[in-house]
Amino acid sequence: MIDEVPESIGRLGSLRKLNLQHNNIRRLPASICDLKNLQVLDASWNPLNEGIPEEIGSLSTLEYLDLSHSKVRFLPATVSQLSSLKSLILQHCDMLQELPGLPTSLTVLDASVCPLEKGIPEEIGSLSALEYLNLSCSKIRFLPARVSQLSSLKSLILHDCDILRELPGLPTSLIVLDASVCPPDRGIQEEICSLSALEQLDISGSKIRILPATVS
Repeated sequence: MIDEVPESIGRLGSLRKLNLQHNNIRRLPASICDLKNLQVLDASWNPLNEGIPEEIGSLSTLEYLDLSHSKVRFLPATVSQLSSLKSLILQHCDMLQELPGLPTSLTVLDASVCPLEKGIPEEIGSLSALEYLNLSCSKIRFLPARVSQLSSLKSLILHDCDILRELPGLPTSLIVLDASVCPPDRGIQEEICSLSALEQLDISGSKIRILPATVS
C-alpha cells in the first residue's frame, strides 16, 4: 500500500491508464497533470483528503475519472475543462458538499452516497450528452428545473434521497426513473405522463400519496 505518488510520475508521457485503487494516498501530485495521453485515472479507495490538483483541467485526453470512496471535500473548478471526459464516478465521497461546473462531454455522472448539501448547479442542464445520472442517498432538497434540458438522459437514479421535496419536469428521453424511498410530498408532476420513452418507473417505498390522473 503506497502513501504517495512521486512527482516523477509526470515523466511517463505515454501513459494511458493509471490505477491507484486501494492505497493510502492523501493527495495527487500536480505532475500527474503532465500525463498528456492519460485516458483513465482511477484513484478510488484512497483518502485524497488533501485534494485534487487545480491543474487537472489540463488532462485533455482524460475520458474516465474515478474518485469513489475518498474524502475529497470539493472538486477543482478546472474539472469543467476536461473536454474528453465521459465518466465521472464519485460514489461514497462522503465529504463532498457540492459539484462544480462539469464538462459537456460527460455521459455518466455517479455521485451516489455523496452529501451534496449545497445542491446541484443549474448549469447541469448544459450537459447535453449526459445519459446516466445517479444521485442516490444524497441530501439534495431539489433538482434544478434545467434537468429537463438533459436531452440525452436515459437513466435518473434518486433512490433514498430522503429530503428531496419534489421532482421537476424531466427530459422526454428518460427510460429509467428510480425515485424509490423518496418523500416528494408535493407528488409527481403531470409532466411525467409525457415521458413516452419511459420503460421503468420505481416509486416503491416513497411517501407519494397521489399520482397524476393522466397516468391512467
